[in-house]
Amino acid sequence: IFRESTGTASVDDTSYGDPVQKAEAMAFRRACARLGLGLHLYHEDAM
Repeated sequence: IFRESTGTASVDDTSYGDPVQKAEAMAFRRACARLGLGLHLYHEDAM
């Protein structure tokens, strides 16, 4: 299985973290979402 995605981060961002690391994390989250990982976090069953 292969999924690919891209991410962006502003160089002018003053918050914590490296812009490249933020872009990689965003790309990883998007690729996981395309595989359907973590869907249970957004669709809770009513009890």
